[in-house]
Amino acid sequence: MTNKISEAFQIIGLGNIQYAIKNNLIYVLEINPRASRTIPFLSKCLGISLPEFATKIILGEKLDHNVSKVVPNHVAVKTPIFSFDKLPGVSTKLGPLMKSTGETMSIGKNFQEALDKSTGRISRQNMHLYPI
Repeated sequence: MTNKISEAFQIIGLGNIQYAIKNNLIYVLEINPRASRTIPFLSKCLGISLPEFATKIILGEKLDHNVSKVVPNHVAVKTPIFSFDKLPGVSTKLGPLMKSTGETMSIGKNFQEALDKSTGRISRQNMHLYPI
């Protein structure tokens, strides 16, 4: 689906497509024909430099590596960090406005392990957090 959308919108290089799934239906929320803050996360998750590949594509160079075939053997989760305890008087009610003061990336063998790491529900000795 992503490839078809990228071709239809003639996106060359980096792009960002956000999806939502509800009742087994896939919805496209947003299409951005540019790099986003997700690129560093994906580069770390995949272990490759996506900006380097995008630059080569934009310059018309052939890639020696098919980025779309890279499949990690782990799951990565990006979660927001909230600092409500350090910001007295700020409403803790979540809504459409961004209230996070940062984010963390956690990697696990499966989704549950990655999520547990990112939310601090796993022992510190087994935790590997990466600032993004």
